Amino acid sequence: MKKTFTSLALCAAVASLLAACGGGGSDSPDPSSRTSAVALSEATVLTLNGAYGSTETGISDVNELQDIGGDKCDFSFNNVVKTGDTSTVISGNVTYNENATTLALTTFTINGAGYSMGSNGDNTTVDRTSNRVTFNGKLFTAIAGSDTFKVTGYLPMKGNRPNGC
Repeated sequence: MKKTFTSLALCAAVASLLAACGGGGSDSPDPSSRTSAVALSEATVLTLNGAYGSTETGISDVNELQDIGGDKCDFSFNNVVKTGDTSTVISGNVTYNENATTLALTTFTINGAGYSMGSNGDNTTVDRTSNRVTFNGKLFTAIAGSDTFKVTGYLPMKGNRPNGC
């Protein structure tokens, strides 16, 4: 009886921990063989301008998020490296509304500084057929500060997405 209680208590503890961190799924980007290619232009921090990409972009699973304003789809990415400067790397998070064709929010982190495109999906596309999201001169602004840049190009997303994502 004591062994059964101990086993049940351990299972309950593990279930509580998994629930606290959002479940047992992987929200961290995993190495992939998928290509990313983006260009940053018109940056107020001139060293950010240039081509970035990878043939091994890290991407997480696309997760469905329950939201009062409508369900959203979300994934993270990393390992998008600046051409000629391997110390400048983009990672971030992409969010879009379920069944939408434009992005709802995207954030980039570049060398520790955060940037966001805000909630306006203009100049963005969710391309489910090609398993990627695209940017066409999309303006990003620093989360802390006023630095800006424009993004053109694409980031991959996994094809095994929840329905609507």
